[in-house]
Amino acid sequence: MRAYMELVDSDEEFPIGVLRVMEDAKIARKVSHLCCMFAVFMISSVAYGYLMERNYVELKLAEDASWFVAAMIFCFQSMCAVSHMTWHQQRIPVFSVPKTHLALLGAISMTSSGFSAYSLKYVNYPTNIMVKSCKLLPVMIGSAIMLKIKYQCSDVTSCLLMCFGVAAFVLAGKDITPNFSFLGITALVISVSADGLLGNMQKKLFQNTPQSSAEELTAGTTMFGAAINLTLLFFSGNLWSSVMKVQEKGPLTWMLLVAQATFGYINTTVVLILVEEFDPLTAMSMATLKRVVAIIGSFIFFSKAFSYQYLWSGVLVLLGLYGIVFSKLRRDAAEQKKKSEQGMNNCV
Repeated sequence: MRAYMELVDSDEEFPIGVLRVMEDAKIARKVSHLCCMFAVFMISSVAYGYLMERNYVELKLAEDASWFVAAMIFCFQSMCAVSHMTWHQQRIPVFSVPKTHLALLGAISMTSSGFSAYSLKYVNYPTNIMVKSCKLLPVMIGSAIMLKIKYQCSDVTSCLLMCFGVAAFVLAGKDITPNFSFLGITALVISVSADGLLGNMQKKLFQNTPQSSAEELTAGTTMFGAAINLTLLFFSGNLWSSVMKVQEKGPLTWMLLVAQATFGYINTTVVLILVEEFDPLTAMSMATLKRVVAIIGSFIFFSKAFSYQYLWSGVLVLLGLYGIVFSKLRRDAAEQKKKSEQGMNNCV
């Protein structure tokens, strides 16, 4: 009431004052929304990182049934995505993207997840996270080939900085990880390359089918990816043996896999919301912070050797990552300014 009386008694016109109050309230709501998203994202990131390392490393599922577990994670995430779409649309969801495209995306996505899980048999979890954080490298290479995007010298410098940081991080893990093998690094390279191809294909698919949504793409990709993987496991004769290996770990293991898939879907949804409601830099910062928190949590929750080389090599990777992001934001701003100037010239 007091704020209202001060607003009325002020020398400014009433409508302008009301607009200022409304603008302040809008900013406050946006900040509080971002804080809530940050809290949810951090909690789910810590939980996801803990469950992933527990399931794949501590329970040794990466050695016994990595591809089957990756398929199960996809099954549970597709259930979450379909349920989300059904609740949001208030009807049974219908896919607008051609099924052949979804099947191709599913196969590529499953390749990425399967090889990433398999790599944990030979490398520790922090190394897995650090190498996977460099998915922007194959994305840039794929964009230059598929989308004809030209990059500047600053982008190349950031890429080289990131590559040097990852190489130093991997070499640090090589010296202190007992079961280290370059088979794990090879699996991670295949996984990251699949990530790059997947990102460019998704972007091209969004351009060709504007009516499609991120939820639809997530649901279709995980559904087809799980189906393809389970089919291959069945015909190779490894499906039943993988089920029994997971069952040997106890019934709690299935609950942990469901929890991991749920928290993973929450992370993906939060990032998509951040991209939609804020900006790519905010989403990228959140995703980067997620990796930092996951690496710190890995050393806190699970005992493993530590090297100070992890610190400075991780900083190099972060610098290269943000260099690429800022360069992209500058290009987008320049293109937007150019389009605005062209629009003004056309109006004149």
